[in-house]
Amino acid sequence: MHIFILLLLVSCASEPKLLIKSTPEAAEVTVIDANGTEDKIGVTPVSLRSGIQSLSVQKEGYEPVKILISGDGNKDYEFNLRLVKKTEDPKLFDSKKNQEKLARNIAKANNFIFSKKFIEARSVLENIVSDFPYVSVGHDLLGNISYLQRDFKQAEAHYKKSLQISPENVETQNVLERLKKITQQESL
Repeated sequence: MHIFILLLLVSCASEPKLLIKSTPEAAEVTVIDANGTEDKIGVTPVSLRSGIQSLSVQKEGYEPVKILISGDGNKDYEFNLRLVKKTEDPKLFDSKKNQEKLARNIAKANNFIFSKKFIEARSVLENIVSDFPYVSVGHDLLGNISYLQRDFKQAEAHYKKSLQISPENVETQNVLERLKKITQQESL
C-alpha cells in the first residue's frame, strides 16, 4: 500500500475542489472520515469538495493508495495517481487456473515416473520448474527420477535447489541426508 502526503496546489477557486485522477482510470475512490468509516464516492476521474482529510483509491489488480490530506481547505487540489500493479508473492497462487495446471502436471509426471517413463516425466517436470520456479516439488520429483536412475550427483543438485526454494521441507532434507550417506558409502 502506498501512502501519499504530498499536495499539488492547482488554483484558487470560489468553491474549493479536490480532483482525483488515476492511471489507469476507473479506480474506486473512497472517503475515510476521522472515525475510519469509509464511504465509496465514485471512480476516477472524480471531483470532490475540498476539506476531506483521507482518501483511498483502489482498482482490482493494483496496489491500493491512501491519500492523507493536510492543508488549506479553501484551495483546489489535484492528485494524478499512477497506480502500481500488484506484485504477487511468488509462493502463493491466486489463480485457480495456475493451481489446476500445476496439479495436473504433477499428477502426469507422477504417472510417468510410476510407469518408469522417465524421459516423459522429466519433460513434464522441466516445464513445471520453468512455469513455476518458486515451487519446490518439481525439483523434488526431478531429484527422485535422477535417484531412480542412479545419477546421485544430479539428484543431489535437484534436492538442493528444492531446499533453496523451501528450506523448511523436512522430507527433502531427510532425502538429501540419506543420499549423502549413499554416495559416501559408494565412494569407499
